[in-house]
Amino acid sequence: RLFCCLLNRLGHNFHISAQKLKGEDTNLQQFVVKMKPKDKDIIKPQDFVKALVDNGHKISTCPRGATTTFGASFCVKENDGSWTTIPTAFFLQSGYESAKGKPAHFFMPHSGLDMDITGPLVGPNPDGTAGRCNIQYYLAIEGMAGWHSNHNSDVPWIRPNDLQNPYKGSEMFRSVTFAAMAALTLNTIATDMSLPNGGYGLTGVCNDTCAVLEVAMCGTTNCHPISYSGRFLMHTSRYAVNLATALSKDRSFKSESEALKRLA
Repeated sequence: RLFCCLLNRLGHNFHISAQKLKGEDTNLQQFVVKMKPKDKDIIKPQDFVKALVDNGHKISTCPRGATTTFGASFCVKENDGSWTTIPTAFFLQSGYESAKGKPAHFFMPHSGLDMDITGPLVGPNPDGTAGRCNIQYYLAIEGMAGWHSNHNSDVPWIRPNDLQNPYKGSEMFRSVTFAAMAALTLNTIATDMSLPNGGYGLTGVCNDTCAVLEVAMCGTTNCHPISYSGRFLMHTSRYAVNLATALSKDRSFKSESEALKRLA
C-alpha cells in the first residue's frame, strides 16, 4: 500500500506543474519523497523507482492479464469432504466459431501493468527467501486510475499471464512515466466532467488502460477486449495533447511530454 500511495501522489505532481506552466492560480504544493533526510527531493514517480533501484531494490514491470471473477466464486463439497472452488465469471463472445459453427466464448479478463519489487524495504519471507511486493497500475472499478495492491487469492484461474516481455532497466522507468501520464489524463477527465465511478466504463476499464500502455510502449497490444467509448476516448486524447504542450515549455518534462504524445 505504501508504494502505491507514494507513486500515486508523485504522479499528481505533474498536474500541479502543468497548472503553473499554464499560468493558472494554484495553492497546491508538490508532494516530496526523500530516501534519506539529506538526499535530494524526489517529485517524479520514475525518479522514486530509480532511487529504490539505487538503494538495492530489484524492480521490473510487465503488462499482465488473468481471468477476473470480481471476487465471486462457488464452493462445492465433494464426496470425500473436501471443497472445490469454482469461479463465476462473465462470458463474452469472441467473434470466432469452431469448424462446426459453434461460437467460441471466453472469460472476461483483468489486465494491468504489474510492478514486481524485491529488496530492503520489502524484506525477506518467514522462510528466509526474498520477499516480493507486487502492485499493479490500472483503472479500478472503485473509480481511480493508478497503482493498486496486486496480492490476490491463490487460485488457479487468477494466475497472471505475461502480455509482453517484462520491462527492465530504462524500459521499466519509461513504463512508470507512461503510467503516471495515463493516470493523470484519465483522472483529470473524470473529475472535470464529473463522470460516475471515476470514468470507469466510459474512459475505459482495466483492460483498456493496460492496452493503451502496451501500444504506447510496444506499438501493439495483446489485451482483449477493448471497450473504450469513442466520445471519451477523444476527450482523453485531446487532454493528453494539451497537457503535452503545456509540459513541453519546461525542458525537465521532456520525457513526460513525449510519453503523452504517444499515449494520445
